[in-house]
Amino acid sequence: MVIMRLLLALLLLVFAVPSPGNKRKDQAKPEDSSGQRTAQATNAPEISPPLKETGPPITETKTQTQEAQSTPKPQPFMSHAEWIMSGLTAVYVILTGVYVLYSRKTLKELQRQIGLIEKQDTATQRQLDISLMAVEASQKSAEAAMLSAKSKISSERSWLLVAIDETEDEVFDPLIFKLRATNHGNSPAEILWVYSTYSALYVGEDLPEEPNYGFTDRIFGHRRWIPSGEGFDVDKLNIALPPPEDPVEFADLQAGRKWLWSYGVIRYRDSISPGVHESRFCYLVNFKTGPRMEGPAGYNDCT
Repeated sequence: MVIMRLLLALLLLVFAVPSPGNKRKDQAKPEDSSGQRTAQATNAPEISPPLKETGPPITETKTQTQEAQSTPKPQPFMSHAEWIMSGLTAVYVILTGVYVLYSRKTLKELQRQIGLIEKQDTATQRQLDISLMAVEASQKSAEAAMLSAKSKISSERSWLLVAIDETEDEVFDPLIFKLRATNHGNSPAEILWVYSTYSALYVGEDLPEEPNYGFTDRIFGHRRWIPSGEGFDVDKLNIALPPPEDPVEFADLQAGRKWLWSYGVIRYRDSISPGVHESRFCYLVNFKTGPRMEGPAGYNDCT
């Protein structure tokens, strides 16, 4: 609003100033009116003026008359149109200066705001880094607490392991062996299911990569608990006695053309750790060297 008022005032000032040429024309009008009065006076009846004493007539020379006629008349400094253009130019220059000052002030304000935003961004990034560090520290603490809890549970839960039991045999006989499961943990184990089987394979022939225990979620109808440090018999085998159903296979075992694999699993749980645990076992029976733990990785595992 202030700039518009200033512009209107300057325009009114420019149009209100008269040009020098018009001023001179206005000043020449009295001479014309006096000439008219002179002409009117000549038409009126002549009245003889009183006689006065006059001096000798003054006559101008021809040279003075020519010099007076040749003297140039003064010209105006600027015409009316030039005055208008000058005024508009001045107004444009003033407005440009005002715009430059306003733009400079706006630019400084923008620079100040950008500086504040950069500082806020730096502070925000710093806070974010601190928050990330705190989150990482919390995650590490949670992981450490989880590992500690798992370690505590693992040390207190039940662990069933299957091994060959030779305590009842006074003399070691490689053709007779017994498998016994013992609870090596600190809490009782509830036996859900026990599976044990045999498989005779030719030497060099491997068991399937994943064992087939013939069940998915079967459990005993009457389950028993095995306290810590105690156990139970899983299976007993006397390979010196030929199986009546396949004497040829027994002959291959005696001749060493086949090996006997004994494998199985025990599924159990306890009152400390969640879920159901498994103890898998697998033994290779050789007539000359006796049984030993063998088989793929999936056949000997504890969870």
